[in-house]
Amino acid sequence: MQRLARCDAHEGGPLRLAALAAALALAGCQQGVVEERSDAACKDGLDNDGDGLVDCADPDCRARPICATADAGREARLPDQRPDALGRAGDRGVDALALISEKEPNDGKTKTEFTPITIPVAATGAIGVADDVDLYGWNASAGDRLTAVVKSDGTLEPHLAVFGDAALSVPTAINAGAGQVMAEYYVLKSGSYFIGVRDRRNVGSSAHVGGAAFTYTLTVTALARPPLPATLGGEVKGDLAPPGTVAVFAFDATAGATLKVEVLAARLSPPSSLDSRLSLFHPGQKVWVGTNDNISLTQTDSLLEGPMPFSGSYHAIVENEGTAASDLGFVLKVSKQP
Repeated sequence: MQRLARCDAHEGGPLRLAALAAALALAGCQQGVVEERSDAACKDGLDNDGDGLVDCADPDCRARPICATADAGREARLPDQRPDALGRAGDRGVDALALISEKEPNDGKTKTEFTPITIPVAATGAIGVADDVDLYGWNASAGDRLTAVVKSDGTLEPHLAVFGDAALSVPTAINAGAGQVMAEYYVLKSGSYFIGVRDRRNVGSSAHVGGAAFTYTLTVTALARPPLPATLGGEVKGDLAPPGTVAVFAFDATAGATLKVEVLAARLSPPSSLDSRLSLFHPGQKVWVGTNDNISLTQTDSLLEGPMPFSGSYHAIVENEGTAASDLGFVLKVSKQP
């Protein structure tokens, strides 16, 4: 059993900026995101393609007649607070964000080689030469949540990673695909954080692609979707579709109570394809309690068990470790132990 303790949950040890290429080569989702290209999808008040942009605020919709009027565009740029079944809500449109351009050198060879950002932001850049990596950095506080979206403006097939400085040993978010990818992120410990953008064809066995046409827009916005409720002795269903989604659940506990918090996916009947990672965080104390990605060498479900250090509300954070599949459902189970 994984006792409650802070741990390095990603393979390969702590991330180091000088070894960014190796860090970004960790397995990621290879699924793309379906774009919003119909009148129905551009007026339903939902973020159908998971890029944090709703209806006419999404560039995929703006060329359609339904978004042609100034009133429609202005209305679409307002924050959309209507959640879907998982509690997702739309974020600000790209037109409302500060727009910057990448500043070279920003490939992470040293700790000063990155483009500084302040969230929310929209940044334009290019994987200008073969095997280029663009790195963006900012200081984050424990408990912050964000959504990062990379949209190809040319021939780029984006690979997106969000991670903390080497000293933090915090989990990493990775997603890759064609056209556009999204990654939500929950900051478990205050410190320096980075977003890396590259072409997915350069990951692993590199195809050495890059050039002037490999342009993109990166948008980073705060994520205010409320946690889903969970109760002691109960179970709650969740789903991590689309790729890059992070599910957050809230439950109350008393200091000293021994709890068992687990994610059931491979153990469901029928089993889900999800390879989960589970973290616990106490928002009141802003303390990261622990992370587990596998119960054992042969079990991809996640489990944290032990005495709770504080009374009050806890967040259980469930992530996809990189499963490229459509069935990413799971059950979160919280139980009190003797």
